Amino acid sequence: MTRYVSEVLSMNRLWLYVDAAEAWIINMLEQQGFVCEATLRQDRCLDGRYSDTVVMGQVRRNVRG
Repeated sequence: MTRYVSEVLSMNRLWLYVDAAEAWIINMLEQQGFVCEATLRQDRCLDGRYSDTVVMGQVRRNVRG
């Protein structure tokens, strides 16, 4: 998918918002060349509980085939 975004759509940057509690997703994205760009602390409330969101990003030069 990242290759399609960079080559076909000619986008330089791709970013995803991930729930910080989903460590396996963050790990999988890191294996694909994404890096953690920010943590949005307590940015949303669900059922009275606040949780963090991690912003994962990848720029074209880091895209893995």
